[in-house]
Amino acid sequence: MMRRLKDEKFDLGISEAFSFCGFGVFDKIGLQKHLSAFNTEIFEAFTEPYGISYNPSHVPGKDLFCILSRNLPFQQILKERIILSRSYLSCKEILANCPFIFVNTNILFEFPRELNSKIVFVSGISASQSNSLDEDFQRLMDASTGGVVLVSFGTIALSSQMPPDLKSAFVSAFQHFPEITFIWKYELDDEVASDLPNVIKRKWVPQSALLGHRNMRAFISHCGTNGLSESVNAGIPMVCVPLFFDQIRSAKKLEKQHTAFIIHKHNLTAQSLQWAIRTILYEKSYSISARRLSAMTKDVMIPLEEQINRHAKVAINMRKVEKLDPSGRRLNYFQFFLVDLTAIPLILIILLGANLCDL
Repeated sequence: MMRRLKDEKFDLGISEAFSFCGFGVFDKIGLQKHLSAFNTEIFEAFTEPYGISYNPSHVPGKDLFCILSRNLPFQQILKERIILSRSYLSCKEILANCPFIFVNTNILFEFPRELNSKIVFVSGISASQSNSLDEDFQRLMDASTGGVVLVSFGTIALSSQMPPDLKSAFVSAFQHFPEITFIWKYELDDEVASDLPNVIKRKWVPQSALLGHRNMRAFISHCGTNGLSESVNAGIPMVCVPLFFDQIRSAKKLEKQHTAFIIHKHNLTAQSLQWAIRTILYEKSYSISARRLSAMTKDVMIPLEEQINRHAKVAINMRKVEKLDPSGRRLNYFQFFLVDLTAIPLILIILLGANLCDL
């Protein structure tokens, strides 16, 4: 396999930064030019190799993964830094040698943070771009003049595998909105919500196309990367029930933009869900904010194919990655925090103060 890959003589490699296996393959086949990519936003634990500071005073909040990654057991650190470093490539240097990093988010709904010219935003790169509905969904959406709420928790957290009490909470909440049609991505043929005429269960839904329909009013979801991008693009407010990893932070980003109402998964009840749905549907400020954010993202958006091709060509033709490498990335602790510059004046002030006290 490696020989076949090497014979292809690739010009450029692109690999997900969460797993370094792809970069190991690049090294094995002699592919020197490569880019890294994040299917989500770029987390603070990964920013140091790119020369980006993640000082807590600059970034609002830390995720659990980042905290855990800074408190690895001592034995694990020894193994990584002393034993493995002799035989394997440095992950930090691999990432540092990437001229560009594709990040699957948009700067307009990202938390304010330090960035540099290596970061390329490609929000929606893994989301569906189709806006066409088949006859069944088109007829359903057109007939739902009172409005539609889409309910989907993606392909990993299946609605059909929810605990019975959570299923009952959703069904009970839906009962209070007979004027609204709920399209629920639900993967089994069972009796859940079978007695509610306003609940339509489907094993699969064309999420992006449904969100783009004129009768869509809200989206209940775990706030995954694709769902976030598609809802923002369509200008649809969300009820977010984040489950794990990046979803909590993603939901907080939308909450800050006033385009989402968050329910913590441990607080999910029929009452909390009913309140959230009513808030999103009938407090106009949410839909207004969602449409405004959608318009802004479209104003600054460069077509994804053009964005990726442009930076890939630059990376292929670039001879020295150092052209984009921030100087501060290679500074030690004392240089980075200017200790070497401030220490001498500080010592002089202390000595002068001591002499004055003696007088």
